[in-house]
Amino acid sequence: MGSSVQKVPVSFSPQTIEALAILCGIKFALSTDLMPFVIESDVLNVANFIRYGRPFDADANLIAHGLAKMALSIDEDKFWLECIPPCVEMLVMGDIPG
Repeated sequence: MGSSVQKVPVSFSPQTIEALAILCGIKFALSTDLMPFVIESDVLNVANFIRYGRPFDADANLIAHGLAKMALSIDEDKFWLECIPPCVEMLVMGDIPG
């Protein structure tokens, strides 16, 4: 399990930022051997583009939105391996079956 939030020093559209975040997430997953991985997005049209029309998961939207909101208030990039970011812990725990 892994997560990250990164501060972006320039202003882009939400769709562009989301696409960049997904690319960074894929690179993070590959560099840490986190396979298989799940992409969660809080920008519906980017998520739908990546998913090629699969249904949108509202819980994934909440988790991605929580991480995006945290990214607005950080001074440096943050990464988590084998733990859940505190800002989305309750949402993630509610998403785990069992």
